[in-house]
Amino acid sequence: MQMAQLSRKYQQCPPALPCDRKIAVLGYIFLCLNALFFGYLSVADPWGYHALTKEDGWVEYLTVVWLLLAGLMLLATALAERNFLRRCIYVLGSIAFVFAAGEEISWGQRILGFATPDFLLDLNTQGEFNVHNISTGGFERIYRDGTQVLCVLTCAAFFSRKNKLFGIPLPSILLVLGFLTMLSYRDNVQTHFMDFILQREKALLLLFAIFTLFSWQTKLFIVATATMALVVALAYANYFSVAFSGEVREYLFGTLCFFYALQLLLAHEPVRRRLVTPFTDFNLLLRRVKLWHGVDADADFSPPDTGSIENLMQTLFLVACIAIIVASIVLASFAYFSGEERYPKIISTKPDINSSFDVYLTGKELTYFKEPCVPTDTKLPFFLHIIPADEKNLPSDRKRYGFDNRDFTFSNLPHFIWREVCVAIRKLPDYAIAEIRTGQFTVEGQIWEGSFNVVEPADDGKAAP
Repeated sequence: MQMAQLSRKYQQCPPALPCDRKIAVLGYIFLCLNALFFGYLSVADPWGYHALTKEDGWVEYLTVVWLLLAGLMLLATALAERNFLRRCIYVLGSIAFVFAAGEEISWGQRILGFATPDFLLDLNTQGEFNVHNISTGGFERIYRDGTQVLCVLTCAAFFSRKNKLFGIPLPSILLVLGFLTMLSYRDNVQTHFMDFILQREKALLLLFAIFTLFSWQTKLFIVATATMALVVALAYANYFSVAFSGEVREYLFGTLCFFYALQLLLAHEPVRRRLVTPFTDFNLLLRRVKLWHGVDADADFSPPDTGSIENLMQTLFLVACIAIIVASIVLASFAYFSGEERYPKIISTKPDINSSFDVYLTGKELTYFKEPCVPTDTKLPFFLHIIPADEKNLPSDRKRYGFDNRDFTFSNLPHFIWREVCVAIRKLPDYAIAEIRTGQFTVEGQIWEGSFNVVEPADDGKAAP
């Protein structure tokens, strides 16, 4: 009888830190670590940052994984839900996440190599097989404004001591702080630092911190302070380094959606009992250990003091928040003192091409440099025609043209736009080059162009990938 009572006691998550809060703590810490990592990388190694965040890079594929997992979680939640209306909402949410995952990689177009249909070529701003690039700003506003509305509703419900809307659990307040951090990860650089700081998500975060302070919620105030410190540090990193990549914000959004979907799934008692009990029932775990070692499973034992364990977990979480504050201060200081010169030093005193963009040849790299510069200067595509010293090095489909076509856009290269400086680096093929022609163009014609002769020995006769 006593054993059965103990078993029932530990079949539920301890009340001091319920299951959904454990998930929220994990999601919040995970997001903060990712944001700190990418913020530091953007300052310390801009080119490594670009390698991770470029199209078809690791960050983009991880975003797809998080979104697909969130969709599967919501589908499982729909199957466990008995209310018809909520079940439909969960199914629609699952479809939305799967759709977003497919859109993120243009439904596998670059992986499978199929062409964009003609009717999409004129509508899509990037000429890709997806819908969201037909109106990039519209889709951006939908998920940004929708997330802000969700954050406002959750904060209002939290201070009203409610946690559901139409029977659907709202995200934990820690996940809301994560969403506000994600929204603050802007991939643009403002002229003035204060313009970057004074935005809606920052204002909401500040209001939340003020409410927690005046309501004497000390622990939440520490968490809100840690979030504010992280947001300010990210703003400094963006302002004093490369323009942040939107791929990182989408990645952070995907991770938070996964943790929220997991919270919704575990809100159902049967699912939580089946998935969480094996990890939270200390009685059951100890019985299994005893059976494994051949000990009587019904022998008396003293179960751990769950209150002490949960207090320790909460203390460790607050220590982690203080560590986030310290790390944010270090990141902001590092970004500030490292921001005097973000672009590579140009060895040549005179550019090889002096035009709208100055072009410098250094080894096997072309550096495109413009000052003063605004982001719109980089929107138009660049053409790069390379005439090799030996025509045998030309790809078979280019031999009749007499040059190797390496056209590109600024976003496809390691680049940054820092204050009024635009820089991008284009790697050249390894074979010996006789002449380089480059410039920018539109459908109407060329905007600017330049060329110069190159004299160099071949390295190994192979083209760069």
